[in-house]
Amino acid sequence: MSRKYDFGYELEAGSTNEWAVAQIAPSSKVLELGSAVGNVTKHLKEMKNCIVDIVEIDVESGTIASQFARRALIGLTDGNLNLDIWYKKICGEKYDYVVILDVLEHLDDPEQTLKFLKNLLKDDGKIVTSIPNIANNA
Repeated sequence: MSRKYDFGYELEAGSTNEWAVAQIAPSSKVLELGSAVGNVTKHLKEMKNCIVDIVEIDVESGTIASQFARRALIGLTDGNLNLDIWYKKICGEKYDYVVILDVLEHLDDPEQTLKFLKNLLKDDGKIVTSIPNIANNA
């Protein structure tokens, strides 16, 4: 599974990843859901000096991404957004941003996940998200 989402670490011009990284202020505290191998994670840490926590269901991908994260919740239990275990493990945290790119459409109950995220955001925190356009076959 991990190689499917391994596009290297370049931020492709015009990509969703490039757009998302541009939305995040330097030195922010960020939660990234569905980090894959850490393309966004790496850039947030190294280019923007952010603290990044990740949640990733794929063990191989999450392990690779964890080198750029402060905290990594990985695997079918801790990294599974369809369960509430990930949320319970970080529910005391408050983030400036949550990044969730092309993930919500894969969840059993995305509304519940968004409710959890609301509780994890600082008062002025923001969710940076993308959802693929099914009408665009590209």
